[in-house]
Amino acid sequence: SDFSESAARLVAPGALYPSSFTPDGRSLLAVRDGDVVIVTGEGAHARVETLFDTPEPKRTPELSPDGRWLAYAARVGDRDQVLVREFPGPGPPTQVSIDGGSTPLWNPRGGELFFLTLPGSGTAAKPWAVMAVSFTPARPVPVIGRPVQLFPYDVNDLAFCGSPVRCHDIAPSGEYFYAVQSAPASNRAVTHINFIPKWFAELKAKVPGGRAR
Repeated sequence: SDFSESAARLVAPGALYPSSFTPDGRSLLAVRDGDVVIVTGEGAHARVETLFDTPEPKRTPELSPDGRWLAYAARVGDRDQVLVREFPGPGPPTQVSIDGGSTPLWNPRGGELFFLTLPGSGTAAKPWAVMAVSFTPARPVPVIGRPVQLFPYDVNDLAFCGSPVRCHDIAPSGEYFYAVQSAPASNRAVTHINFIPKWFAELKAKVPGGRAR
């Protein structure tokens, strides 16, 4: 009763935005109506529970590699900030970003958390950038370093920022980021459209056994 079965099935109806699996693969963190929920597989369906009940909208929940800490973005005062709290709790949130932040992502090797700046708040003309901050687990609150900029990026070229869940990823080594790059604009006008009738029949004839790679 987890999410590892190969057959596709509807486990939880409604507007759920999946974000992060627990390390054992049995539960999934998601965003629903501005709340972080945990979805636990139970046969053909799933149990959906709100993780913590606070009034501010929350986005982009991400579990640490060991599954013991949850990073997410939420409204603090007049801007979004990145917060971290013990998972599944209890425990208070600790603020990670200083001058606004969104879309946290853990370093798979541990000890570090990445997030994105928010140019729309705080310092004027601040660029979109990927930030890094050291993270040391501790109770009752973790030890958070001071955020440093890794590199700026053009939001019109690279789709790092996503809401309510992130749209970029990181390599297992922690050395490379993956993001969607915008296609270059083309000045060539569309002059015709190709229409292929009976496309699936043609595909089956060209691919033995109906298997395409």
